[in-house]
Amino acid sequence: MKQNTYYRFWKYSAILRLVLDALLIPVAVILAYGAKFKLTWFFQTIFSVQIGQVYSSAQIEPYLHVLGIIVLLWIVAFHFSGLYRPFIGTMPVIDEFVKLVKGASIATLEVLVVTFIFKVIPESRYVLFYTWLFGILILTWEFLITAL
Repeated sequence: MKQNTYYRFWKYSAILRLVLDALLIPVAVILAYGAKFKLTWFFQTIFSVQIGQVYSSAQIEPYLHVLGIIVLLWIVAFHFSGLYRPFIGTMPVIDEFVKLVKGASIATLEVLVVTFIFKVIPESRYVLFYTWLFGILILTWEFLITAL
């Protein structure tokens, strides 16, 4: 009976994690866009400091139009990296972090391949890298908060 309760808990936990991932991955993409294209404008406007180049022609709309594709690719990569399976073992938090980094790396490569083949997703490699970085940071915090 105890094992059945454990399985049910992880089933609902995986569903919650999937929903939270689907909500937080777009946040990572928007933060990545801001870090690449709008951070310089922010420092110029608020602190009057000139660093980097201001990209006034870079629009966020192309990224917003393909958020569904990006989220789907990330969730598929997380599924195949084992992120939505119950974590049991000696060091489950470390195992989950490794699965998260693997899944985010695979997802970034998937998005890169889709970018080369279909030209649907904007081609900024820095935005892809920043999405990978922010995705790992945000989803690690999500895991730590939901695991408590």
